[in-house]
Amino acid sequence: RGVRIAVQDVGSMFSLAFTPSFESGVSEAAQDEARFERLIVRLAGEGVLLPPMSSECAFLSAAHVPIIEDILAAFGRAFEQP
Repeated sequence: RGVRIAVQDVGSMFSLAFTPSFESGVSEAAQDEARFERLIVRLAGEGVLLPPMSSECAFLSAAHVPIIEDILAAFGRAFEQP
């Protein structure tokens, strides 16, 4: 979809941040909090809740396994919106 996002993870923790290019790191990406906020609002409307700032971590667990396809589909729909 051409969305440039940096993903940092450790175990089941992860954080997302928008990047200006695929080669950019999270330090550059963290500046686009407005775009991150729009994503969070769209995902919340789909029932997917993430931390309100890109500097915070989200977590996945075994409890998410039955709904992982729904979560990924919600991300896809959120990224389709401008």
